[in-house]
Amino acid sequence: MGQVRYRYPRFGPNEVSVAAITRDPTRAVETTRVNPGDTGVVTGHVERGVELFEQRAWAGASSELATADAESPLAVEHLERLAISAYMVGRFEDSVGAWQRAHQALESAGDLKGAARCAFWLAFMLLNDGELARGTGWVRRSQRLLDRIGTDCVERGYVEYCAALRSAMDGDLDVAVSEFAVAAGVGESFGNQELATLARVGQGRCLIGTGHVAGGMALLDEAMATIAVEDISPTALGDLYCTVIEGCHQVFDTRRAQEWTEALSRWCESQPDLVLYRGQCLVHRAELMLLGGQWSEALTEVERACDRLSRPRRQPALGAAYYVRGELHRLFGREAEAESAYQRAGLCGREPQPGLAQLWLAQGRTSEAEAAVRRGLEEAGPDPVAKAGLLGPYVEIA
Repeated sequence: MGQVRYRYPRFGPNEVSVAAITRDPTRAVETTRVNPGDTGVVTGHVERGVELFEQRAWAGASSELATADAESPLAVEHLERLAISAYMVGRFEDSVGAWQRAHQALESAGDLKGAARCAFWLAFMLLNDGELARGTGWVRRSQRLLDRIGTDCVERGYVEYCAALRSAMDGDLDVAVSEFAVAAGVGESFGNQELATLARVGQGRCLIGTGHVAGGMALLDEAMATIAVEDISPTALGDLYCTVIEGCHQVFDTRRAQEWTEALSRWCESQPDLVLYRGQCLVHRAELMLLGGQWSEALTEVERACDRLSRPRRQPALGAAYYVRGELHRLFGREAEAESAYQRAGLCGREPQPGLAQLWLAQGRTSEAEAAVRRGLEEAGPDPVAKAGLLGPYVEIA
């Protein structure tokens, strides 16, 4: 499913949550304080951190809340704010640590739903970062907590969603389609449109991957129409933009890709501190410029993307950025630079074909090029969408 990422949902008013993190930065975050160790004293750092959080000034929010936490352990609702703001500025391990502490505090206080929710987001973050063993462990932890509750709740939908995400990562797209559908149904039944929207996007991407392009694109369109009328948390909104744009590129729908890339660009520009999605946005812009023949402009954008995605830690989309860099250098005839970029893309987990095979063809290494692109087709298996990007280069090389 590519760089599919989904983030923090909204929950009912009786639960510890980040319930009102919406596209409207003026809305207050309403939460219930349940940390038994909290003294009820809100320091100046916490007050400033909360204010900056509501303004989506993520760097300032994470700094202020971290300073307050060093003075005195934060209450659960502030730990969640710290986890989210740290994640938005790319401080992954700080975010994981804050979610773990929130999980422990909620479980100790007897709030098993809240603890399961934190376990889910830990699983989600780790799975998307490629840490499958740790991520799966937190999925199971979340499921066990919900089994102890024994009642239906929206959190079960998020666990089902996470199971679908893991199935998609394992290549079991048909299974993932069914699991995403269940998660969307839970979201609908509990009136949680954020969960329903995220699950529909996942379902749509899997349908595209199995060759049901029309049905998959219809679900993506439906999901993106929802964000205009529903409150979606900033982290989830960024995921929706990126995931849908990737789906559009997957089926070569440049019109939709252009529309949503422009929307993502405006959204990123409204949050100067944002790190998490800004690099991915630059990659999407560079891809569109490449397709439109604006190669010099595309190279400028992709260089910025490589820089953004390399710090403060390597982000999963870095491989895609290096691949676009390789394509541009190949088209400019800079063979050494192109090969280096393709190799770096491969080291970051992005298959360097068919670009690398096309480069080898241009160098006269025809047998190597044919073997590489043939292998790519074999690995694509029955996936018609994956094959679509390889068939043209394969015919050229053959």
